Amino acid sequence: MIDKLKLIKDKAPSLLYQKGHVMLYIGIYNGKNYIIHASGSSLKVSLTVLDNSNYLKKINSAITIK
Repeated sequence: MIDKLKLIKDKAPSLLYQKGHVMLYIGIYNGKNYIIHASGSSLKVSLTVLDNSNYLKKINSAITIK
């Protein structure tokens, strides 16, 4: 998991993909990595800490937005 964070932490903003889910990595704030995403059937947008989360474990690919 730490390797995935190393690959993306300097590439904000980035789109992060996992099966059935897309997240926007927005960068580091107060030493924590954050994503914005809509989760669940409510489709409410959430701000989530990416560090050591299940989302980080399941990331398949990332695309840096320029």
